[in-house]
Amino acid sequence: MTKGLILNHRRYLVAAVLSILVLALLWLVYSSMIENKVQNSDIPQIVDNNIKVVDFKTCVDAGNPVMESYPEQCSANGVSYINEEQANNLSQTVTSGLSSFELDFPLDWGEIIKGNNSDIFLIFGTSQPEGPLQITEQEILGSDAPVTLIMGIYNTDEVYIPENGHTSEFLLKNGDNENIVGTKTVIVYETDEVQNEAGIGALRKKNDKDYFYRFKLSNGKTFVVNYHVFSDDPRNMVNKLEVIIDSVKIL
Repeated sequence: MTKGLILNHRRYLVAAVLSILVLALLWLVYSSMIENKVQNSDIPQIVDNNIKVVDFKTCVDAGNPVMESYPEQCSANGVSYINEEQANNLSQTVTSGLSSFELDFPLDWGEIIKGNNSDIFLIFGTSQPEGPLQITEQEILGSDAPVTLIMGIYNTDEVYIPENGHTSEFLLKNGDNENIVGTKTVIVYETDEVQNEAGIGALRKKNDKDYFYRFKLSNGKTFVVNYHVFSDDPRNMVNKLEVIIDSVKIL
């Protein structure tokens, strides 16, 4: 009888120890979940107002909340900043109308007019590109509105380069092919002025900017990019444009 009691006591003791171990394990799991929940909750974050927020990185560095989206977005003072590094990975490869070059357009770049009988891409109007990406093919590239972007290959090596801007060297990486050294010219308008090119009028205001990229090709042609920033849509997307230029591959 005593032996049976001892065995039962041992069984109870083993069961108690196992129960304690299970409870301890459950507590560890629960604590970890609570810690995770606290870290990822909507508890207001400490914002560093000494950091000037101008882009996604500075928005994050200042302690502002990051939305769970792709690409990521950080919000500060009612303005959202997109993780450009992620956004630039969302793109579509497009080949020019005569298949002389190809490049990657971001999926949020808006409507692109592609000449199906030429190697020219255009964006009309003063609005900056804003997705979803649409490629519209046209035989005749024409518009009664100013042009925001012109990109393509011209059948000449004598393409106009403005003299009243700042010109510097710019490299066209050209995919796996040999790099092409070209130029980048930036013009900043010092006063308001009205342009009238080919019967198309455009008001250029003080601090408007024009960007001109020129790359002479070995076949006697020139790869051209003209990008115009108008005051009525002041977002300057030249950095994203230069990522697009980096993706250009002359075929």
